[in-house]
Amino acid sequence: MTHGTLGIIACPMLDDNLVFGLKNDAEEKYITIIDNKNNGSLRRKLEKELVPYETIGYDDLLAGKYCPDPSKFNVLVLMVDLGLHSRPEELKSTVENSTREMQPYADASAFTWAPAATSIGTSPSGAPRTGSSPPPCSATPGAISATTASA
Repeated sequence: MTHGTLGIIACPMLDDNLVFGLKNDAEEKYITIIDNKNNGSLRRKLEKELVPYETIGYDDLLAGKYCPDPSKFNVLVLMVDLGLHSRPEELKSTVENSTREMQPYADASAFTWAPAATSIGTSPSGAPRTGSSPPPCSATPGAISATTASA
C-alpha cells in the first residue's frame, strides 16, 4: 500500500489524462486540489466521474492547514495557467517556485505538461529537497479544512 503525499503540478491541457489516472488507479487515494482559477475544468471532470476530492486554498496550504494522514496515499494537485507554454521563462519560474513551495508538503513530485511545454528547458530539479519542513499543522491530523466534492 502506497502512503505519503504525491504533489502534482499540472497544465490544464492534460486534465483529461490526470482524471483518467486518478480514477483508474486501483489504489485508495485522498485527493486535494489547491483552489485557484485554473482548476475549474479538473474539478468538473472529477465530479462527473464521481472521483471524490477536497480543495484547499494556497494560503491555507502554506499556513499549515493541509494535514493529510501520512499513513494514507494523498495526492495534492496544483493546476497552473493554461497559457504558460507561450511564456517559457514564466513557465520555468512558475514550475520551480511552485515545486519549492509545495516541497515541504509532498514526498514526491510529478509534473504533467503538453508537448508545447518542452520550452521549459530544464527540469524543476533546480528546486531540490532542502529538508525544510511544513509549518506546524494547525488542523487535526488527517483532516483538511476544505470543501469536499461528494461522490
